[in-house]
Amino acid sequence: MKKSSTASMSKINFDLDQFFAHESQSSPPSLSVGGKLPIGKKADLLSCLQLEEMQTASTPDIDAIFLDGATVVRMLNPGRAKTFQGYADLVLIPYVKQKQGQGMRWRVVPTTMIIRIWKGFLSVDKNKAEMFSFLP
Repeated sequence: MKKSSTASMSKINFDLDQFFAHESQSSPPSLSVGGKLPIGKKADLLSCLQLEEMQTASTPDIDAIFLDGATVVRMLNPGRAKTFQGYADLVLIPYVKQKQGQGMRWRVVPTTMIIRIWKGFLSVDKNKAEMFSFLP
């Protein structure tokens, strides 16, 4: 049975059976070999993976956090802020300060002892600025 149809815009005649012939195949051509699907179990696919190299994910030690300003702004809704200044004061700045961590301010002079809580020391900008003054 030959059906003929006309495309509305270009008025091209074509055979619908031939056009949709691939739709009625038992196996999709992209997945079959000679019209037949390969036989196997899902577990057979695991041989492709190198299981000895796969490790469980663990949480790494973090020395620094980088915040992309545009991403943070998209992530944080204005909430009850009515102005951009309000958004900065109520939402954005508290979020960034929370991510910076807490540290203690130390006066860094040549005789100051090295602080044992190093990460806390480095989380305060003024501590770092005074420490960098010792660099040549």
